[in-house]
Amino acid sequence: MKKLTIIPILVGFAHLSFLSRLPIRSTFNAYVISFYICVLLAISTASGCKKGGADEVDPPEPPPASFTMTVLEKTTNKPIAGATVKLEKCSVYDNQFGCRRYTTIKTLYTNSSGQVTFIRPVDHEATTIEHVKYYVERVKNSINIILTPRCVIKASIKQVKTYAPGDNLNVSLYENGCFSFLCWSSKYYLGLPKDTIAFFEGRGYSDNNIFWKINSSENSQSIYVSGFDTAKIDIDY
Repeated sequence: MKKLTIIPILVGFAHLSFLSRLPIRSTFNAYVISFYICVLLAISTASGCKKGGADEVDPPEPPPASFTMTVLEKTTNKPIAGATVKLEKCSVYDNQFGCRRYTTIKTLYTNSSGQVTFIRPVDHEATTIEHVKYYVERVKNSINIILTPRCVIKASIKQVKTYAPGDNLNVSLYENGCFSFLCWSSKYYLGLPKDTIAFFEGRGYSDNNIFWKINSSENSQSIYVSGFDTAKIDIDY
């Protein structure tokens, strides 16, 4: 601050030295002009300083906030330990359909409480959660993620009619009430089994809508199986 305020003083003295050589009338007007110049220089210099003579310092930026995500089992709300949590960014974007492909930025694993804590990357747009015993979920901006467990549905299959050698028994499983291609579904092509036992993968704690057909014929009546509740069905075709 002291060094800076010397500048307008030196400028003022330089003006005074110059003015002493001028005629009286022009000297008076020049004195007035010089006075205002010195005042403006002093004000502009002082505005760049703080009280106490220290330069202004921007306050430090706060550290980035951490984010905690919890992975839970459907219905039971039991924490899922050991789930893989993938933080993702969009790598292929379509103006009509939005993001078509995601790339993993960072991979984390849930602790015994089913939680992961992380600092969210700037380009983080989605999170995919995986576990061998559960169906994969991709979410955006969620704190609690619910995973649906996989379950096994046992089917007793019996052939009660005669079919051509090229016919095929098709068994389909759908999420109950949802027939969109975006919903979960699973299809099995079994040929023409005689009396046999088959195992299908379903969704636990959910109503699984199951039906069968021969080739492209009409579907059978739907069979509704609640995973972990009813684990056996009969298919007589």
